[in-house]
Amino acid sequence: EASGTSSDEISISDPATLAGFCEGDFAGVFQFDTPAARRICAGFEFKRFSDVAAMTALNRPGPLMSGLAARYLERAAGEATKLEPYESDPIYARTFVETHGVPVYQEQVVILVRDLCGYTPEEADKFRKKVSKKLGLSDEIEKFIKGAQISGMTERQAEKLFGAIEGFASYAFNKAHSVSYAYLAWWCMWLKVHH
Repeated sequence: EASGTSSDEISISDPATLAGFCEGDFAGVFQFDTPAARRICAGFEFKRFSDVAAMTALNRPGPLMSGLAARYLERAAGEATKLEPYESDPIYARTFVETHGVPVYQEQVVILVRDLCGYTPEEADKFRKKVSKKLGLSDEIEKFIKGAQISGMTERQAEKLFGAIEGFASYAFNKAHSVSYAYLAWWCMWLKVHH
């Protein structure tokens, strides 16, 4: 409030704030003022607020170590990347269309296991809890693969997909958490570029 501006007045489509993210001057910007964030964002073209949320979620050990963050960055930049065998599945494609075919948020995994693998909503939420609490998914592999095969995936496709989700799950954010962090980052950048 000292600036005379309330958070309600800060537009999440402000071009100057977006330009600030593209320039990469993250000193003092929540969640982006770290060496890891600077590395992952180097050269990334932020086009909208949702990119800030996605980068917040991707700058975590699971997406970074599994290669999913790199795949997201390449695809967001329009670079052709090799499709994984499971990515041709229409349920998979529909689930991850918002994030360039890459798992970014826990909720996407819940939708995937429900729609692709036949999990009930309760089972899908238990799967999410295992992901969010980093409890490991080894007891889920058989159910996951069988369900994916019923939906038309081959066993090999389902195994590769399960492996990708396991890597992602080692530290993944839910979307609400990512968006909340992104709002704080956006406000920090807005203040930086406007004051």
